[in-house]
Amino acid sequence: MTRSALVGELLSHVRAGKTYGALLVGDTGFGKTRVLNALRTILAAEYEVIQLFPSRSLTPLPFGTVAAIIGHGEGSAITFHEALATIMGRIRETAHQGRRTLIVIDNASLVDQESSAVIAQAVLAGNCQVIMAQRNLSRETALTQLWRDGLLTRFQVGPLTQNEGFDLILSMTGGRLSHGAGNYLLRRAGGSPMALSGLVAGALEEGSLRCDDGWWVLDHPTGRYGGELTEIINADLAAMNPAERKIIELVALAGRVRLCDLNKLVNSAALDALQESGQLKIDASGEPIVQMANRAHSGMIRQLVPIGRSQSYRHELAQVYDPWKTKDFKGKIRDVTWGLDCGILPSDQKLIIAARMANHELYSDDALRIATAAVDGPLRAAALAEQAQALVYHNDYLQAEQLGIAALEIATSAVDGLRALTATLHAQLPSKDGEEKLERVERLYFDRFPEAAESNSGIAQASRIVLAMAHLSLGHLDAARESFEKLLAAPADLSPVAEAMASVSLSEILSETGDVLAASGMARAALAAIGRQRHVSPHTAIYILTRSAVNFLNEGDFASARHLLHREEPENYSIELPIGGLKHLGIGIAFIHEGRLAEAAEELTAAAASLRGYDPWQMLGTALSHLAYSQAASGQHEAARSHLDELEQYHRRSGVVRELEAQAMSVAAESLLTSTFDASLQLQTLAKRSRELGLRSVELTIHELLIRLRHTESLPRFVELAESMEGRRASLFRTFASAVASKSGTNLEEAAVHAHERGYVLLAAELQSMAISAFDAAKRSERARRATQRLVAMRNEIPDVDSPWFTNTDIPKLTAREKQITDLVRAGHGNRDIADLLNVSLRTVEGHLYRLFIKLDVSSREELAEVAALLA
Repeated sequence: MTRSALVGELLSHVRAGKTYGALLVGDTGFGKTRVLNALRTILAAEYEVIQLFPSRSLTPLPFGTVAAIIGHGEGSAITFHEALATIMGRIRETAHQGRRTLIVIDNASLVDQESSAVIAQAVLAGNCQVIMAQRNLSRETALTQLWRDGLLTRFQVGPLTQNEGFDLILSMTGGRLSHGAGNYLLRRAGGSPMALSGLVAGALEEGSLRCDDGWWVLDHPTGRYGGELTEIINADLAAMNPAERKIIELVALAGRVRLCDLNKLVNSAALDALQESGQLKIDASGEPIVQMANRAHSGMIRQLVPIGRSQSYRHELAQVYDPWKTKDFKGKIRDVTWGLDCGILPSDQKLIIAARMANHELYSDDALRIATAAVDGPLRAAALAEQAQALVYHNDYLQAEQLGIAALEIATSAVDGLRALTATLHAQLPSKDGEEKLERVERLYFDRFPEAAESNSGIAQASRIVLAMAHLSLGHLDAARESFEKLLAAPADLSPVAEAMASVSLSEILSETGDVLAASGMARAALAAIGRQRHVSPHTAIYILTRSAVNFLNEGDFASARHLLHREEPENYSIELPIGGLKHLGIGIAFIHEGRLAEAAEELTAAAASLRGYDPWQMLGTALSHLAYSQAASGQHEAARSHLDELEQYHRRSGVVRELEAQAMSVAAESLLTSTFDASLQLQTLAKRSRELGLRSVELTIHELLIRLRHTESLPRFVELAESMEGRRASLFRTFASAVASKSGTNLEEAAVHAHERGYVLLAAELQSMAISAFDAAKRSERARRATQRLVAMRNEIPDVDSPWFTNTDIPKLTAREKQITDLVRAGHGNRDIADLLNVSLRTVEGHLYRLFIKLDVSSREELAEVAALLA
């Protein structure tokens, strides 16, 4: 339940008076105070609101919480009956004024027992309700007993929803928020409004949360928290007793601690108290593990613990727990980073393992820091390889390539060689001379590790997949296909991850060569394979999800594509930043297919803004080209020109397929921006190149653009391609091509309806426009008028989008007088009123309406008003 919905429920509950009030329960920082304040503000006009502020300092004092409202002076004694009489007097006085009393209590667990008993008795006496909030129900008081007796209704305050989180962030930043930045901040905050506010404030202070092209994106945040929240957490730590503070600091620094180990180091009563208070939680799904209830607080607390005390905690924990003897990979990463924070350098072996795990989980900042610490040690090749991979995630491709090659030249183990090979290919393939570099690196790798070409080990399989993906990127489809099919011929020998990577890569080849139904089947097989793996690296998950989504888009299955792109990955919030730009990109491309170009421009602007900071797959060029096209076609000419200029300065590529698509989109954008620019020759050249490579899906897209730009000489090849392919998109294009070739208004209109039903709004409007021209040419003016009405409705769905197929004759133009009359008809005026308002004769008005009915093909004033509204 959202907080606004919760406030509404509480208001209804209090006003109905069915119980004596409400109890709000939720973790620290989850917004209970905000809910109480909202209620108090709304109900202040209806109730006499008494707000109480219990605190740790008042809890030991009898009647400490109610002292302020009963006039209890310091040093004076008061009895229970005197306190109750004073409060009841206020309630009766309010009742005489025709109002009820509402007592609001935040942090109700801190109310002293005497005050609790007085308030409970006052509520039970009538004309008074109570709303109180507390972290949990571990402390029994007279107030909590009201709930246990069924006299108060309990409401749970949970984590922020995505919409609430985004709204909170935007209340601090304004503008628009990219999915990646919003989801990262919200998930790192654990859904806590307090933690989220602190993270946003910290990111703004350090500059990692920045506005790019109107969208707020994150650029490698450090997890810093704003000063105000740090002060609050520091104050909470200071208020704890030494035993509790030690536990909180130790768990925050370690991240996760086994309960059996923690019990050897700390006071068990203090540990129980922290669990009961909701500050710690125990995960008992397997071996009991203690961790912070709100993980976001761990980062803040780590910043506050002095180095000396941190070293002491680490030494104590090391006596009872060694993460290196467990399968807890996050514990290993945290152990190494904790040591580095304390000035303690772990062994080279631990550094390499931790760096590898950090890269595996996309903790690229940790990976770079850890690998750098090991680069001068005996495991230099492994350290350089991990440094290179981390630098790819920081978009530092030149240094990543240099370090990757250096690692490959000195690597002595196949594992280090494979890691170096992977990082090097990630860094260098997008460069213009990627083909030559691949040949050199592949030769170097097999010269040093010939067993990778001969054996069937896991390392050998992984290297074949990496190299086959590189060949796929460069357009060597036959070589790549042969490698993937050979691997998948013996699935029993493959791990689920290897099977998934080979399957989704083969599905990409099938999709781009036109076998889209088989491609979708392979993509689903890849998704099923990673579903069998207990843990998949975020990098692998992103690759499989996005490649599968592209296959579904090529098939025309937008629902499946959007489902994948909106899917959230559990646990690891670090995945949100690198995948955020790709999600915006995929959704934007789906909008382009559908012809919803203004919406596409919104998503693609966010994609480009995100990819400028995180682009390990070099998709920024794709985003910029599709963005420029969607902006050019939706009237945003200045923005489109700016993005074409940026694209011209971009010298990376994401593979031959994406590069050809990007070039075609940028040529089409230029054609829409410059009336004298002839796109035909350049697009035909790109189509020819696609045909040579066997990329039928890409070629189909290019011929679609040519036809959209009114170069109908592409129609025969477009028909040939559509007839040779399967899938929803190809089926639609067959109908489209057949209708265009027939030049029949009836066929074109039927094709328009078919396209519109399948969500291709722009294509439908273009076909409808062609139908109007065909009807006009055949002197079928009545059919042309009816077709025009349908076109008006279609174009109303995409109001900002233009097309070379739209002509001035598509939509009827009203004279100034006709527009005045239709506006008055829409406003409900009769003919006599219209004549008087325009100072013309009644006959003149009737004559205009007669001609309007013919022009717009309507038969009633109601239809006229409806069509006029669409035209407006």
